[in-house]
Amino acid sequence: MKGTYLFLIVAGLCTFARCQDHAESVYPKNAVAFSQNFLLAIKTEQPYGTFRDTLKTIDLGRLEKELRSPEQKLAFWINTYNSLVQAKIRDDVSAFEDQSNFFKTADQEIGGTKVSLDDIESGILRLQPRSTNKAFFKTFRVAQIDPRIHFTLNCGATSCPPVAFYSPEKLEEELAAAELSFVTQTSKYDAVENQVTISELFDWYAADFGGKAGVIQLLKRLGIVPQAVEPEIRYSTYDWHLDIENY
Repeated sequence: MKGTYLFLIVAGLCTFARCQDHAESVYPKNAVAFSQNFLLAIKTEQPYGTFRDTLKTIDLGRLEKELRSPEQKLAFWINTYNSLVQAKIRDDVSAFEDQSNFFKTADQEIGGTKVSLDDIESGILRLQPRSTNKAFFKTFRVAQIDPRIHFTLNCGATSCPPVAFYSPEKLEEELAAAELSFVTQTSKYDAVENQVTISELFDWYAADFGGKAGVIQLLKRLGIVPQAVEPEIRYSTYDWHLDIENY
């Protein structure tokens, strides 16, 4: 799985010289391309500081206009979340040892607004209420939750889905591929016991999938379990060991 998505999209991204040009401007000409190039710089072990600096000073009004469609918004925030996680780990690997602090500290700056990684995941992509910066989240949150984000967001742990590049033009195809790949690789059905073992992600975010019934329906749709059965669900233990090369 590693490298698959990168191979498919890297030909469409700009050269690193152009990536730097984007990062050095006050505002990137194309927000989604900027988010892809941020991730590409990290993947190819190029300097990424200018990308993060651009995020700090980005014009939020113009960013809002750049993210006009639901597809643009979703692709941008998935790419940006994954980029910021990767950058934060590379800046200080030891920070990942305190995972609560790692994800919940508001140390990421976007257009002058301090947010946490959890704010991006939960406040923007999962529509969870935030107690601060309410105008920011109202502007940039998605219109509705797409549970397939859980197969795209990489938190740095071994059990996370691989990092990939997401684009507005092919987002539906990319989300479907991410879902199929992650679920089939992390699920196992035992027909004798009528038990299915799946990722703990489905336990943590069950509500996003429509509860247990929604999870089982997804497993049936993907052919993990037969249509006629109602299996017992078990969850595999999530591996939190660090893996920053999961592409």
